[in-house]
Amino acid sequence: MIWWALAFLLGVVFLWVATLNAIVLWQGGFRRKKTSSWIPLIAGLSGSLALVVAPLPQVRRWWWIPLILDWGSLPGLLFTLGHSLFGRADE
Repeated sequence: MIWWALAFLLGVVFLWVATLNAIVLWQGGFRRKKTSSWIPLIAGLSGSLALVVAPLPQVRRWWWIPLILDWGSLPGLLFTLGHSLFGRADE
């Protein structure tokens, strides 16, 4: 029961922070409005941990999916790296 509770809490954190990151992406990236910054890695890591500790062995192999789905994890970090390396110098 403890593993279910832990997986549930980590999943809730993933959904909450990933939603906030998606709002920042939508507002700042697509609507070009001023937003707060995104929260790096918290959602992706909590979602990954939720899948790892869940007492269902068949979901453990999908631990990497939250790191791809959350803007504040792999996509955001790759965007930031790309912008740092290839972005315009006068921005």
